[in-house]
Amino acid sequence: MPTQFVSEHSLAFERVGNGPQPIVFVHGGFASSRWWRPVADLLPVDEFTSYLPDLCGCGRSRRPEDSASYRVEQQVADLATLIEHLDLYNLHLVGHSLGAAIALTYATADPTRLRSLTLVSTPSPAGTPTPPEGYELLEQMRVDRGLLSQALASIMPARAPDAFFQQLVDDAQGQAPAAFTATAEALDQWRLPPEALAQLRLPVLLMW
Repeated sequence: MPTQFVSEHSLAFERVGNGPQPIVFVHGGFASSRWWRPVADLLPVDEFTSYLPDLCGCGRSRRPEDSASYRVEQQVADLATLIEHLDLYNLHLVGHSLGAAIALTYATADPTRLRSLTLVSTPSPAGTPTPPEGYELLEQMRVDRGLLSQALASIMPARAPDAFFQQLVDDAQGQAPAAFTATAEALDQWRLPPEALAQLRLPVLLMW
């Protein structure tokens, strides 16, 4: 899966398959496009084309130090740029955690390109605050791989600590320093009014 870039935004993504149905998978915080590879590899390559972007500060995408670049609204703009760059229509959009917030916000802003929306462990559209002690832990995770590994293991308890899991920890540890706390701040500030959600008319699958 060769990496490609949307040059004006330094946004990296990978493409899997060459089928007529496009799917865009948006990962969450402390992650990268690698999280979606097992899913993309399960899909028939002659039926689906999967696009796996690295969000801002993650994987091979740009690594800004300003917190504004990590706001959900800015990440939605990045996603819109990618979708427009690829000229995708009638696509399936899938998001996990922070990626679900980004996908949901995109769907309320521009549903005309979407065929379906799948949201996994979506944060609250009314804001998902992190307590002060939580930010202290996030700061510690920058330098404490053991703590970071423990945090990731807690959200995937059935996953063995195998080589793939260690790669996920590597990706989390390798994200931009600002991303450790900026993504939590972004979800604290994120809001979607009920009337915007009520206007969604496409198929939506919620997974928790």
